[in-house]
Amino acid sequence: MAHLVKQLLQPVVVLWLVLLALFVWQFYRRQSRAASISALLVFGLYLAGATPFSGWLLAGLEKPYVNMAEAHRQKVDAVVVLGGYLVGGQRYEPVGFDVSRHFDRLLAGMEMIRSGNSEQLVIGGGSIRRGNSRIPEYELVRGWLEAQKLDPVTLWDLGICANTREEARKVFDMMEDNQWESVMLVTSAWHMRRAEAVFQNAGVNVLTVACDFSGFYPNPNSSFLDHYLLFPQASRLDSLRMYLQERIGWLYYRSRGWIKPGV
Repeated sequence: MAHLVKQLLQPVVVLWLVLLALFVWQFYRRQSRAASISALLVFGLYLAGATPFSGWLLAGLEKPYVNMAEAHRQKVDAVVVLGGYLVGGQRYEPVGFDVSRHFDRLLAGMEMIRSGNSEQLVIGGGSIRRGNSRIPEYELVRGWLEAQKLDPVTLWDLGICANTREEARKVFDMMEDNQWESVMLVTSAWHMRRAEAVFQNAGVNVLTVACDFSGFYPNPNSSFLDHYLLFPQASRLDSLRMYLQERIGWLYYRSRGWIKPGV
């Protein structure tokens, strides 16, 4: 009962129930056109938020980077972790920052260092807004990283970058300055295809290590109710957002010439 109440209190569930009630009222009043629009909204929200549909779309982006254990063991000049793994720099947090669901990126990069893939760890150019200014994610996590005792390791900072393409260009310059030949690129699996293409277009020789897998991968031991929910969930809608973000981002990067045609 408590679980049901928690679901009913979610904003997306409240919205869906309101739309459902509106459809029933319009159908009862024989307002055919308005009822059709409400029905489409009810169905679309349920499809994206209560079925595996959004997870299937996201899994399609992640599929090329599943089961790449062999790549994890290769030596490179540096491990590059893309930014976007924090949601805030809260002074009230014991560690001084608040992580996002994509914090796996930093953890995976640290694991590659611990595994001996490299002694150079490059932290991507994400940033957090504080007042009227922005603070690099590296500035917030640096003390915590140093406390993890990853020795021997040298930490590098890309500074604040506006997007993945800017991160790629800064890594290229860093490779030129330090005479590096290859780097290990670590980011979320659903973002890796675009990131890999951008880095290659910038002239960076990358070995990809994906993490933060968020797509839907059927489990034979799971039940029907694990796949199809009674009400839409915000987490599944967020999967659709990430998928659309990558598809639209790919088209935008291609239009700007940041991704080579035919990739």
